[in-house]
Amino acid sequence: MAEVGAWLVRRGPDVRSDNLKIAVDHVSSDLRGIREGDGLLLVEEKSGSLDVAFFARIYRVRRGLDETALLLDGLLPVEPPRPSRDFGIQPPTVAVSRLEWPTFESALKTACGIDFPALPIIEGKTPEERNHIRDLLQWAVEDDLLGPADGPVEEIVGMSVRDRYLVGKLAPPDTRVPDDQVEDLPDAATANPEGDDREAEASTSNSLVPSSFGFTFCVDGSAKAVEVRASWGRYERTESERTTEDGKPIRCWKRI
Repeated sequence: MAEVGAWLVRRGPDVRSDNLKIAVDHVSSDLRGIREGDGLLLVEEKSGSLDVAFFARIYRVRRGLDETALLLDGLLPVEPPRPSRDFGIQPPTVAVSRLEWPTFESALKTACGIDFPALPIIEGKTPEERNHIRDLLQWAVEDDLLGPADGPVEEIVGMSVRDRYLVGKLAPPDTRVPDDQVEDLPDAATANPEGDDREAEASTSNSLVPSSFGFTFCVDGSAKAVEVRASWGRYERTESERTTEDGKPIRCWKRI
């Protein structure tokens, strides 16, 4: 089991929080080390004092192009908020920084009288919690079916992109596959060795992958303009940043 980490988060212009979701701008901090299950201590400045607002546990990390969302499944407010210096915590120089586990554990014990495993899990008792649980379910389905589950620069190892995601795929009109990728992208146009004329399955037929898409919508007759925002990624077959046990690079589909 991976060791649990702890993080100090300073609420401000580059960190926005609605308690159960925290959005962090990428320019403010390096968030690559944050993992699901880590502990979080949020501080904010009030009347010249840096106060501890709450302790939380990270349930899911969703990485976007401009920000990373930290979704929480446990949160315990400090009431009333207490100065961070009471717990030996110095003012952070960045929005998100690592916090020594003994310091985090001691602060939680001192402020709330519990250990980290006892941090309450949200149960949907309030409208806010119920909305958050629905959002978690929606995001989980989107990440699993549409992606990108591991963020805008994810790597898919051990399977093709079409096997990883069921929806949202577009393919260029030219479906020829490079020689070094034939094994990864089976060509449905290849003749059936048994001479069977059965209908090709949608999951394996290149001809059934769309090369374009559109959408329909309605607007009020008085509307002067319509703004559409679209985003997408392109996957290329390349070497992963990860390696095998003997140090050789792993081949992957990398989103760029």
